[in-house]
Amino acid sequence: MAHQLLQKVLYVKLEIADSFLDPLVFMPICLYLLTRERRWFLKEPNYQLPIVHILCYVFLTILVSEIVFPALSNKFTADPLDALCFLAGAILFAATAMPDIQMKKAG
Repeated sequence: MAHQLLQKVLYVKLEIADSFLDPLVFMPICLYLLTRERRWFLKEPNYQLPIVHILCYVFLTILVSEIVFPALSNKFTADPLDALCFLAGAILFAATAMPDIQMKKAG
């Protein structure tokens, strides 16, 4: 939110943050909310998104934001670096929000 405040209200430009921060943090936020939703609906407080689901969400996000939207409108630009940021954000989510994966790596 601080970045959005700087960018939209105070008109401060941070080129790298303006270009890549949103795609980087989108996946961790989205995956966290999906995990919370599943925990609530399934009534499983320890539910974790399977890695396959995470990869599918990343693929779907990249497909829609980097291929479909730019094909439908000139207001959107396809950027392969955004796709890498989506993937990096998902890796960040998996590394920090999924203790079972951390345990398997350590063990």
